[in-house]
Amino acid sequence: PRFCNQLELRQENLIQKTAVYIAERAKEICDIQSRAPDSIAGASIYMACAAAGEKKPMKDIQVAAGVMESTIRLIYKIMLQKAADLFPSDFVFKCPPANLPQS
Repeated sequence: PRFCNQLELRQENLIQKTAVYIAERAKEICDIQSRAPDSIAGASIYMACAAAGEKKPMKDIQVAAGVMESTIRLIYKIMLQKAADLFPSDFVFKCPPANLPQS
């Protein structure tokens, strides 16, 4: 939540709730359990923003999360492989999982 507050998101509540869900789900089904929570949070926020149609540069998320952009990118790529299974069932996509940014 504290990272989303720093990003000045138009859809802050939606993205925050979705990012938390994505992070928890990703820990269950993606090989990221050994990664730092802040890095997972950064990747989850980036994915939630992209899916909600809220363009937020990874650099901005990196600054808010306080982790390396390359680390967020690596975790995001791992999560992207299972993106369709990471979102809440009631999430309304502006950008479907198949069309999410590849990096």
